[in-house]
Amino acid sequence: MAHRPLAGVKVVGFDHALTASYCTYQLGLLGADVVKVESRKGDFTRRWGGTAEQIQQGFGDGFMAQNAGKYCVCIDLEKPGGREIALKLITEADVVVENRRPGVMDKMGLGYEDAVRVNPKVIYASISGYGATGPDAGRPAFDDVIQATSGFMCTNPTSEGPGRAGGPVLDYATGLHGVMAVMAALMTREQTGEPQHLDIAMQDTAMALMSRLVTETANTGRLGSFSGNRSGVAAGRFATADGFVMLAAYLPAQLRRLVEVLDLAEYAALSDGDLMRSGDELTAAIERCLLEKPSEDWDTRFVAAGVVGGAVRDMSQTLATGQPEARGFLSEIETPLGRYQVPTLGFVWNGESIGPTRSVSRLGEDTRVILTQLGYDGASIDTFIEDGVVSTPA
Repeated sequence: MAHRPLAGVKVVGFDHALTASYCTYQLGLLGADVVKVESRKGDFTRRWGGTAEQIQQGFGDGFMAQNAGKYCVCIDLEKPGGREIALKLITEADVVVENRRPGVMDKMGLGYEDAVRVNPKVIYASISGYGATGPDAGRPAFDDVIQATSGFMCTNPTSEGPGRAGGPVLDYATGLHGVMAVMAALMTREQTGEPQHLDIAMQDTAMALMSRLVTETANTGRLGSFSGNRSGVAAGRFATADGFVMLAAYLPAQLRRLVEVLDLAEYAALSDGDLMRSGDELTAAIERCLLEKPSEDWDTRFVAAGVVGGAVRDMSQTLATGQPEARGFLSEIETPLGRYQVPTLGFVWNGESIGPTRSVSRLGEDTRVILTQLGYDGASIDTFIEDGVVSTPA
């Protein structure tokens, strides 16, 4: 892409794990220069998944997926010298993104008020589980805990109780919510010249993803009904000869199309009203019919006939369809361990998919170059290294 909209915008991420890291990753794909500040132990996702060599080198899949394109510096923020360096980074930044629990950055002297003192136009985005206000403020959380406390899990009932969604969907959704907030704050600062403080909570994001349900419950007190993998006569998960398909024939025309594809002639002649009222009898007929062929055979037939449905696939099967490749969803980067594919921006911009412009850095790989850009000379940097204030790769 010839021009990325955030070109020239400087982002400092005191980010770890997934939410804030995915937010800064997306900002980087949009053109921002992102400096990721890690502790001397490094972001723990560097040791999440992949080969033994990946884990040993600090390039776990959990890290690679949302940290390509960033400059990685290693700073001990608990030491005075570390705080000094961090404030210099904030002074030069347009945007700061952090995902500590509320109050933690303040205790380190790196909170919003501290940032504004050194940078009166800073945009400061704080991402946490429950936000900085309310009875749950400061409560620790991960994606799966937020799924539980927000009501999200109860929208996915199973025979064993409420089920957790995979993904982890709330981590990434909150990261995207953070990108939207930062972009809006950048526009607001352009108009007002004033600093902006963004308080982004994972539970708020979870509830935003359930807006219809939240509205219904808040206004009526009703919890709504959740049918798990079935929500209609021909809506939900159905078994096939070798797996499952998902159907979403909610409207008469959609149900009629499905009945025709399944050659259920006795139902094809019914009126729309009678067809929709066929209930359990029609559902049972659909179940019997779908068991006759494999999922991908049905998927092919659904596509040809315009049926709203598809095969239930695992990720390797989805990638094998060629659709993600056609959309340019993955971008290949060169790493010390060879070529590696990471996600792109997630939408097509003027016919182009947007991926990272540089690889994934080792822990502390860019420490020296970033400190040099901040005005520290070689001797000062060496002293910081000797004192354990910063680290560079061994």
